[in-house]
Amino acid sequence: RDPALDGLLHAMTGMQRLGTILAGIASEGMVRGGGGLFLNLGRRIERAYLSTQMLATVLGQPAARMAGTLQLLLELCDSAITYQGRYMSAVQPGPVLDLVLADPDNPRALAFQFAQAAALLRQAGSQALAAEADVLLQRTATLVDGVVRAADPIARAAALPKDLLSLGTAAAALSAGVSRRFFALLPALQSVHRR
Repeated sequence: RDPALDGLLHAMTGMQRLGTILAGIASEGMVRGGGGLFLNLGRRIERAYLSTQMLATVLGQPAARMAGTLQLLLELCDSAITYQGRYMSAVQPGPVLDLVLADPDNPRALAFQFAQAAALLRQAGSQALAAEADVLLQRTATLVDGVVRAADPIARAAALPKDLLSLGTAAAALSAGVSRRFFALLPALQSVHRR
C-alpha cells in the first residue's frame, strides 16, 4: 500500500467527520432565525450548483456506458435503494434522471434544492429571487421530460451536460442575486456619462 494514499485517506476521513459534526450542530443546535435561514439557503444553492457540475461530468461519459453512468448517478446521489424500491427494474435514463434531477421529495435531487431555495427566499421576503428559483426548478423538470419523451432516451441523456452546466451558471447567478439583495453594503454601481 502507498503510505501517501493512506495519509490522504486518513485526512479525508477526518475532514468528512468534521463536516458531519458541523452540519449536525448547524441543523440541530442553531436558532431558527435569519442566520439559520441564510445558512440553509446557501447550502441549498451551493448543493444545486455542485450537483449540476457532478451530474454534467458523470453524464458526459460516452453513451455506450450509460448503464454504468446511471448506476453511478444513483450511488453519488444516495438514491440507489430508493430507485430499487420505487422502480424494481434495471436502470433506465428516464426514471433515474427523474429521481436524481426532478424529484422534489428526494433531498439529493436537484429539484429539491431549487424548491427549498424558492421557499426560503419567500420566507426571507424576496419574491423576485424566489421566482428565479422556481424557473430553475421548472427547467430541471423540462430536462427530465425531454429524456422521458425522447425516441432515444440514452442519446438525450448523454446530451444533458450542456444544459446542466447552464443550470449551474443560473444557480451561481441566483447566489449572486442573494448576495446583492441581502448582503451588499454598497449601493449598486451607476454609470457616469461624460460630455
